[in-house]
Amino acid sequence: MIENVWEDLRRKNTPVTEFRALQPYFQLNFDETRFMCCEGTLRVVASADWEKHNLNLVDDRSSMTVLRCGSAAGVDGPVIFVTKGSEVNRRFSGDKLHTVYGLPKGSCVMPNANGYMDDETWLRVVKKIAPAIREMDISC
Repeated sequence: MIENVWEDLRRKNTPVTEFRALQPYFQLNFDETRFMCCEGTLRVVASADWEKHNLNLVDDRSSMTVLRCGSAAGVDGPVIFVTKGSEVNRRFSGDKLHTVYGLPKGSCVMPNANGYMDDETWLRVVKKIAPAIREMDISC
């Protein structure tokens, strides 16, 4: 009895075809970074070379998460900006990030309650970036 179950599992988990080396354009990587920014200013607030950290920041600073997608072949994929809020400024909505600002297709701004990537935001992001990932250049 146990032998039959074992053979059945082995049969179901054995690929039908032999997989050759996985092509680099099928390997994707996501880099997630959190930025602190304020109106028109991007400023370094700490460095390993400094003895003291610069804490003189204006009080209107806010944060955003940036998620960048790329393939192992070096092809840039969509860039996702997660911001705190409920609406996207129309200058950054739709396909404008690609057509006006030159970001890869599928790039988008996703507002949510806290500006951090969470499960609900990720489900909304996937619907936007999946078609663009499928259209990424596959040349190596």
